[in-house]
Amino acid sequence: MVKIVLDTNVIINAGRGEGSYGKRILDLIRWGEIEAAISDPVKREQKLILERLVNDAVMRKAAKEYFSLAKMVEPVEIQIEIEDSEDIKLLELAVGAKADFLVSDDEHLLVVGDFKGVKIIWQTQQDNTGASWATWAKSVLGK
Repeated sequence: MVKIVLDTNVIINAGRGEGSYGKRILDLIRWGEIEAAISDPVKREQKLILERLVNDAVMRKAAKEYFSLAKMVEPVEIQIEIEDSEDIKLLELAVGAKADFLVSDDEHLLVVGDFKGVKIIWQTQQDNTGASWATWAKSVLGK
């Protein structure tokens, strides 16, 4: 099964509605099509950010469900320099989880590309070319 790590911006994007990539990604997790991984440090940070930024009850419920479905993983310490050093914990989680993908919209993560077997991809399109949801999902799910 494909294993992913989600940046907080993907969860926030899910609040944009049924057609949003974030919502569709959370649906894939809920349906058991992909497995999400999370660590204690990432979960704490994501919950804190979501509590500050998300007021919608439906979105809060979706985030709570995501946190309950994501598999708890022990992060692995890594050495890398990126613009926002706070996001290193996402890479440590992805490496520790042996994730296939880290899904984000943060440029400073996306420029890394691949890191220790983890592909860092856009949540909205894999290669920033305007690919459709079907193309994005096929590239991630492999089907």
